[in-house]
Amino acid sequence: MTAVPKVVVVGAGIAGLGAAWRLARAGVDVTVLEASERPGGRALSLRGDGYTFDVSNPVLSTADRCVHQWIEEVGLRDEMLPLRPVLPATVYHGQIRDVDARTQLGVLKMPGVKWLDALRLVRLPRLMSRYGSAIDPDAPERAADLDDRSLGDFGRLYFGKSLLNRWLAPMVTRTTLGDPDETSRVLFLHTWRHERGARLGLPRAGLGELPQAAADQLEVRYNVRVARVAEVAGGRVGVTVTDLAAARGPRERVREADAVIVATSAAEARVIADPVLSAAERDALGQIRRLPSVVLSCALRRPFHSHCKLVCVPRDEDSPIDSVLLEPGARGSRVPEGRGLATVRATAAFSAANSHLTNDTLEKDLLAAFERIRHDVRNAIESVRLFRVPDAVTEFGVGHYRVVAGLERVFDDHHERGRRVYFAGDYLSGPSLEASLRSGHVAADRLLSG
Repeated sequence: MTAVPKVVVVGAGIAGLGAAWRLARAGVDVTVLEASERPGGRALSLRGDGYTFDVSNPVLSTADRCVHQWIEEVGLRDEMLPLRPVLPATVYHGQIRDVDARTQLGVLKMPGVKWLDALRLVRLPRLMSRYGSAIDPDAPERAADLDDRSLGDFGRLYFGKSLLNRWLAPMVTRTTLGDPDETSRVLFLHTWRHERGARLGLPRAGLGELPQAAADQLEVRYNVRVARVAEVAGGRVGVTVTDLAAARGPRERVREADAVIVATSAAEARVIADPVLSAAERDALGQIRRLPSVVLSCALRRPFHSHCKLVCVPRDEDSPIDSVLLEPGARGSRVPEGRGLATVRATAAFSAANSHLTNDTLEKDLLAAFERIRHDVRNAIESVRLFRVPDAVTEFGVGHYRVVAGLERVFDDHHERGRRVYFAGDYLSGPSLEASLRSGHVAADRLLSG
């Protein structure tokens, strides 16, 4: 591609690295600028005492084709694949119960689901046939006309309260942490269509190894903060950067590129790209919010189960916990053989309401809640680690897809007029790793075709 010999990608998260990887494979000279000391954004893995701790939810799906392909391309097939099967489970009256919700019969057998509600699942294929043309993973904004109702309203209306609490809501909250009564029904429709018939799985290495392996094969510059992106003479783009690790102290300079992809959160994009944004774009980006996350990782002296389990905690259990991932140790896995790991994720509501509490207090509260569904947990715990992320994931509330649709229309208009600044990020696609990666691919493809 001779028309765009030099491209800068701002942000070495999943979307940014996905865009840079796509561009590099197309022969583009691409540089990634990252303000922190590591790549991956929220896909962060830490190791200690033989355990791998993931800050974000590491569970993938067999339907995550882009992620699987990327794992192959960066050379991590032997380290991460095949995925370890993850069995779904739920909490019912304080007890962990296995479930299989891939079929209507499986949903019917889920504890807490009323059989009349389960029978109403026959409506879902009919609804999807009506909405299907608007549910496009590469263009989520196409479903903007459906973005007028919360998942809670949608679920209660079409399927009943028990099915909403026990099946629809947990399917979505394990990636978003959002409240079903505030989350757009469009996110559920995307999730169900993507994961229908798929199986959950866990990579055999930490999720953070994937962005690290990709970054090692790209030109990524760390400790470089981008202050702003602006158009300069000759149709090029000027990127004002500060080298935070410069020997003589931080210093600001401007580097030019033929095009820039801003792959950050919406709030950061609004600041960085302010000189090239229209008022409509600034307003839309300013409406997008992110939810906090608190994760408690418990290293266990012994495994609780012989298989990996993802335990979703329905909202009617009145728990501060959204989900618990239980991993037994195995040779060559993320957990030492003969031991276990429990990753406890709090709800966004709990994380937000208790942001003022100390780590010790949060640990005690989450351990107490964990003990209510797993009574022998305290005697099994070897050590704990608490991770707090104030802006962990984009909130896909009612109206979010309409905001994105408006953004995409303005983006297209500016690109037709010659603007060489593009955008990528989970706020444009979805909260999952697969959706973030797709967002990077879409931005790269638009740049290449422009």
